Amino acid sequence: MNSDALVVGVIAIAILPFILWIILRVISRGVDVRSTLNALRAFGWLNGLATTVLGIAACLSEKYRSLLPLTAACLIGEIGWYLAVRFVRQQWPTIEGRVESVALDGSVSTVTYSFELGHECFGGETTMHARWIPYAAGQRVKIGYNPANPDESTLLAKVPL
Repeated sequence: MNSDALVVGVIAIAILPFILWIILRVISRGVDVRSTLNALRAFGWLNGLATTVLGIAACLSEKYRSLLPLTAACLIGEIGWYLAVRFVRQQWPTIEGRVESVALDGSVSTVTYSFELGHECFGGETTMHARWIPYAAGQRVKIGYNPANPDESTLLAKVPL
């Protein structure tokens, strides 16, 4: 495989999530952000599948050892997909809310929260893989919400006392 082509491929895969995020951001202006997040997640899953297949092929066969840099680029791309999804959510306005309930089921914590916007009450639920409960009922939290659809929200952080 030509090393110049390999370098270009590695760079392209590593920055692809951010390029796609910009494209989706322009396309979805004024549209529900959920479609942008779903598209980013879908491309992230495809990137993860490519990473797995390339990694297995490179490890199992001497013939495909030259794919290791491409596999590394896909791994960098995985980080990019994660950051792109997180960046989209951080663009939402934030508001203070409160934890309504917390449940621990094995290694999964489910936190239900609510917030008031205007004179309406909204809420949501976040599931985390944790062996401990990171929040307590009644605790104040920071929530990001989609201004076009406040039913779409995410728990961002605890509010310091």
